[in-house]
Amino acid sequence: MVGDEVLLAAIVTWILGPVMYNIFSRVIYKENKEPKFPVSQFDFLGDVILLPVFNALAASAGSLYLLFTPSLDYVYYSLAAAIIVTLGFGHYRKNLAKHNDWSRPIKGKFNAGGWYHLAYIFLQTYFIVFTLLNFYYMIVLWVPIIGFVGLFLQRIEDLTTNKKKNTKK
Repeated sequence: MVGDEVLLAAIVTWILGPVMYNIFSRVIYKENKEPKFPVSQFDFLGDVILLPVFNALAASAGSLYLLFTPSLDYVYYSLAAAIIVTLGFGHYRKNLAKHNDWSRPIKGKFNAGGWYHLAYIFLQTYFIVFTLLNFYYMIVLWVPIIGFVGLFLQRIEDLTTNKKKNTKK
């Protein structure tokens, strides 16, 4: 039987991620003509499937309980990773990405949805790193993360391929 914390972790992830992204993109910014969530396969598979699966598996491993009695070293490493990933993604998405969408209507400017998405990335990155530091030996936890990284690398390849195609025109 699945524990309550496992279902709770998946449901909270869906609410804080895809449900809120849909509210921002389809309700709050419905007048915005830019693409709505999910913008790509990466968004759908990553946010709707892989992250909720990871969080549910992390909850079943006991990661939620460890958040209340953490090792300070793991907290520092997790915070550092979350800050680096969030700043890197935020800079790229806000200033360098070629496409606009529901979270960035114009280059160089996030709307409230974009800032919300950035805050979610910070929290999710912290939880991923914290969990993997505590449960590095649990292979099942690495499966959704490897899938997420694979999707991310595919997205980078798609973006660079499109960039090369666009520069040849």
